[in-house]
This record gives sequence, C-alpha cells and structure tokens, in this order.
Amino acid sequence: MKKMRRWMAVLTLFAVFFAAMPLTGQAANSYMQKTGVKWGIRAGKSYTFPAYYNGISATKPIEWTISRPRISKPNKNGYRRMIFTMNMVNLSDFTQEETDIICQQEEFGGGYAWFLVDENTGKSLEAKNKFGVSCRVKVLDQRAIDGYLNSDESITFYPERRFKARVTLTYPEDYEGLCLGVGTYKHMTSFSSSDAKFFNGKIPLNKSTMFKKSKNCLRFTNLLKL
Repeated sequence: MKKMRRWMAVLTLFAVFFAAMPLTGQAANSYMQKTGVKWGIRAGKSYTFPAYYNGISATKPIEWTISRPRISKPNKNGYRRMIFTMNMVNLSDFTQEETDIICQQEEFGGGYAWFLVDENTGKSLEAKNKFGVSCRVKVLDQRAIDGYLNSDESITFYPERRFKARVTLTYPEDYEGLCLGVGTYKHMTSFSSSDAKFFNGKIPLNKSTMFKKSKNCLRFTNLLKL
C-alpha cells in the first residue's frame, strides 16, 4: 500500500511538471506582449478608452468593438483570407468652457488609433512586409454628428463621432502573427519621423513616438484568437 502511494505521488509530480511546461511551438510571450501593452480583445465586446483633447485635462470616452473574423479555407496557393469589422463610437460631450479652450488650440486632438502589426516583430502589416500579408481597409462610416461652437461663434469644433471599417487580410495559412491594436492617441499634434518609419514598415511600433506617448491608451490581441 505504501509502495502504491509512493508511485501515485511520483505520477502527481510528473503531471504538475508537464502541465507547467509550454506546448511545443508555443512562445511564452510574444514581442508585442513584452512591450507591456494591455492584451486581449473579445469579439463583440465594447472596450472604452480615454480620448485626450488638447488644452483640457478631462478625458473623454470612446468605444471600440471588433467583430468575430470570418476566415476562409486555404486557396490553391496556400493563402487564407480573413475579414472583420472594427467600429469606433465617440461618447464624448463638451461644456462651453472646454469647447472654448479646445478651439484655441492649433490642433484639437482626440484622435482614435488602430494598428495592424506582426505580433512577433511589432512591424506594420499594412506596409509592404516579409510575412506575405496584404491588407485592404474599406471605410464604411466616418462622420462627425454634431459640432460645438465657441463663445464668439468664430470656430466650430467637430469631434469625429463614428468610424467603421471592414478589414480584409490575406496571409499564408501557416502564419500566426496577425495582431490588431485599437485605442486612442494621447495628446498627439502631428506624426514624427519615427512614426513615419513605422507606417513604412521600417521599425517596430514600440519604437515610434506615438506608441511611447499612447501605450497606456491601447489594447492589442492576436486576431486568430479573437
């Protein structure tokens, strides 16, 4: 009986050991996860982010919702097609005082942000890339619903209220790095040279100025696990 209990204890230790080991081919943390961004998006769930408008300290809420991707079977060349929609709704409201301050700024700010990157390098998938991924974005809805007039009625501030787009990605069937990030830009007035390098596929997203400013206003996920 003691011998049986000893074998059971040994088997339990083996079970714990193997359960703690990562599965073959499964990376512990990807490049993008190691940047410290918020991670994980569920299809159909709305996520709220703070929008920063220049000149005022209060943040305003916007929501992003991503649909569940539709993925085709591989074609004869071994490529799949993924289609999903992303939807941003601006929930912000502004007092007259806030409107007057924002209208004094050279740029209003409050920009929403989204990125398609390779999860293991952080490089743009919208630019020409070595991964065999091509991207097409069709804007379905983009509008400002109402305007805010400053006190002397010289400037009208139109925050963008809605953005909806359908994204089509074509990629090799064994490629697993499709990564999407959504959120807002934090007090952005213009894009820097490092931002341009990211959009051109030259450097990872986390090396850009906009990422360093806005990291805490973004959330990412692997689209194949959405």
